Amino acid sequence: MKKQTYQVLDSFAVLRTNPDGTAIAEIRYYLSLKEKCFRWYVSEYLDFENRYILTEDWWARHSADPYPASNERAVIVYNCKGCAETLQVTAEYTAYFCRIVDRILGPIPPSADKVEPW
Repeated sequence: MKKQTYQVLDSFAVLRTNPDGTAIAEIRYYLSLKEKCFRWYVSEYLDFENRYILTEDWWARHSADPYPASNERAVIVYNCKGCAETLQVTAEYTAYFCRIVDRILGPIPPSADKVEPW
């Protein structure tokens, strides 16, 4: 399997609805490519409501805020810069898909509960 590392230009979170009607959080990373004719991204799909070990680990590495009670809350916190910025990702390619296997993060921002209002 081929692996390649890319610099992340931008990222954001969206709610994605599964065929069964449940919502999951999708984190999209827009990547820097030598070809500038299109924007290319890779996604991570995270279900915070079911408290999988993967999502608990992901949240602990990215945010100082408490684990979100819903996927909607996770998307809001991520888009309000409540999570560490992903600076670089390493993607692994198979015949059918691409997945993120490693990442370099920026500093974790302080918890929103500890930030003084203006």
